[in-house]
Amino acid sequence: AQTRVGYFGPAVEGSEFDPASRDIPPGSILIPSRTLLHYRVEKTSRFFTRASVPEGLAFADVTARLLVDGEVAFEAVSLTSGESSPPIDITIRPGQTLTLEADFGQNYGVQDQLLWHSPVLLPAE
Repeated sequence: AQTRVGYFGPAVEGSEFDPASRDIPPGSILIPSRTLLHYRVEKTSRFFTRASVPEGLAFADVTARLLVDGEVAFEAVSLTSGESSPPIDITIRPGQTLTLEADFGQNYGVQDQLLWHSPVLLPAE
């Protein structure tokens, strides 16, 4: 499921955001700020990824969060153009919900885009 909320108001049904205009690495996910992607996990798994803001977005300022059942499991505050989070490795239990979030930074959502690099969910050993 996906939820997107505008900076000054309720959920946004459409936008000028065009991920096709960016060079996105295969298997990666590019989302605008204040987007939440929700995944329900059926088996104990490990989730691997990292987050970054694409190059060339001078005003971008994005906070990346991973939530497990609504609780923050990872957060990188105020990523700007070209910056990347450290690698992320978290364990998720059966029945839990994993949420990938791109949140507004300090510039009111101007140019805010977040790239989740090749996110992988693997069975835990």
